[in-house]
Amino acid sequence: MYKRIIFTIVLLAFVVVGLLAKGFFQGSQPTTPTSGRLHGTILITSTATSTIPHFLDTYAVDLANHTVNVTGSDDSSSGTMYSFSPDDSKVTFIGVTAQSVADANEMHNPGVAFQVYEAGMTGSALPMPSGARVVTANPLGKMTPAISDDGSSIVYVAPTAQTASSTSGDAYDIHLVSAGATASSDRVITQGTQPRWFSNTAFYYIAPDGVRLWRLSTNSSVLALPVQTSNNFKLSLSPDKKYLAVSIPDARKVFVFTTSQNGDYLTSVGKGIDILGFWVVFSPDSATMAIQTVAEQQDGTTAHPSLVFYNTASLAKLPGSVGLDPLLNDRLFVTGWYY
Repeated sequence: MYKRIIFTIVLLAFVVVGLLAKGFFQGSQPTTPTSGRLHGTILITSTATSTIPHFLDTYAVDLANHTVNVTGSDDSSSGTMYSFSPDDSKVTFIGVTAQSVADANEMHNPGVAFQVYEAGMTGSALPMPSGARVVTANPLGKMTPAISDDGSSIVYVAPTAQTASSTSGDAYDIHLVSAGATASSDRVITQGTQPRWFSNTAFYYIAPDGVRLWRLSTNSSVLALPVQTSNNFKLSLSPDKKYLAVSIPDARKVFVFTTSQNGDYLTSVGKGIDILGFWVVFSPDSATMAIQTVAEQQDGTTAHPSLVFYNTASLAKLPGSVGLDPLLNDRLFVTGWYY
C-alpha cells in the first residue's frame, strides 16, 4: 500500500512539472512577454527621410529581430503618430495623401495636408490601413490623436486658432471628434496637450499646472498631479489604465504613477527612473515600458537614440536595447506598441 502511495505522489509530481513546462498555470507566471523575450512591434516617427516638409516618416521596430524598417513611402500616402485601442482592434493616426499635399500647396497652408484618420486593424496594413477614413477637415496642424477604448471617440491636439499661423506659438487645444461620424462633430474641449484616454468618457492631459483628468460627463477637469509643466513633458498611459508615466527630460527622470479607481489620484511608484528619457510607450499587456533615450556627448549634444526597457511594476531595467540610428534625434516620436 505504501509503495502505491509513493508511486502516486511521484506520478503527480511529474504531471505538475509537465503542466508547468507547458504553461498551464498561467496565474503563477509573470506577465512579461513570452519566454522573457520582448516581442511585438513599436512604431516610431522621424524626419530622417521624409520628403514632405514637416512630415514624419513612420518606422516599425521589430523587437523579436531587432530590425528597424520604414513602413511606407511618403510620396503617395502615409501615416504617422499612430495610437491603438487597448485590444489592438482600432487605430487612429495623422494621415497624408498626395491629394491633401496638393490641396495644402494650393491653399498655402501646410496644416491642410494633415488630417486625423481612424480605421479597424483587422486585416489592415500600415501605413494606410485599408478602409481608413478621415474624421477631420479643419486646416490646423494636428498631433497626437488617441482613440477611446470602445472606438467611439477620438481626441487630438491642434494649435489654437489665433496662433495657428505661428510655428512658435505654444497654445494648443484638445479637440474631440466622433469616430465614424462626419467631421462636423469636431469640437474644442479645453487647452492642453497629449490627451490619453482613462475611460470612454475621461482622459488625462498636460495642462500648465500639471496633469489633469477631463471628464466629458461633467465638462470639467480635476488636477490629478500638481506640477509645473513644460513643452518637454511627455505623458503615457498603460493599456490597462493602471499606470501613468511622465517623462521629464530636463530633469533626467521618468516618473511612474499608479492611478486610482476613478482616476482622480496618482500614486508614485518608487522614486522613478534616472534616465534622459523622452517618449515612453507601454507594451499591450502593460507589463513593460519602452523608453526612448539618447547618449549625451561631452560637448552637450546628444546622439545614438535607442529604446531601453523596464518592468512597469518594479521599475527594474530589463536586458537588451534597440539602437535607432540613423534616425534623427530631432523630432523623434515613439507612438505605439502592438502585438
